[in-house]
Amino acid sequence: MAALLSSCPLLLPFSSDKLSYRGYISIGAQHYRLNITVPQALGLKHARLECDWNLKQALHGLEGLIQRKLEQSRDLHTFILGFKDLLSQVLTSRPFQEPPPPPAVYSQFLDDLDAIGWERVVHIDPSFRDWKISSVDSRGREHILSLHLSSQHPTIPPICNVSLPGPFQLQWHIKVGVA
Repeated sequence: MAALLSSCPLLLPFSSDKLSYRGYISIGAQHYRLNITVPQALGLKHARLECDWNLKQALHGLEGLIQRKLEQSRDLHTFILGFKDLLSQVLTSRPFQEPPPPPAVYSQFLDDLDAIGWERVVHIDPSFRDWKISSVDSRGREHILSLHLSSQHPTIPPICNVSLPGPFQLQWHIKVGVA
């Protein structure tokens, strides 16, 4: 128990029988929400793990490995320590990804898209960070404007790529947004 507390100080027993833990598991500066419950009659291999979206994404595809770790661990404490080691390895082996923007930013994105015109949207990735917008110039030529929005949007201007016959300078104002 002492090893678990020193390794995961934000993950605390939620039941007196210590078969349920809730809290956060920390890897570097990141904290991930984790709930783990072991059904008393069924044992560790039937444990239920619940975690936040970011942790679920990091562990995607590793469900079988996690299940094997559950089956091979002698107790819940051993599993949690092994799980933290696995998570640390997974997160350090994957390239850095920007954290998603705060929820209020998505409202700004939708306002920007309304102002641009949904008919001009060619593509938006699921994270809402990469946009492709179509624009037709005065000669009827179509141009695709590629925007990459930072997780700190709208404070930081987007990175803009476009193929045009002349130079292009992005005019950026925090209060105006992408539109």
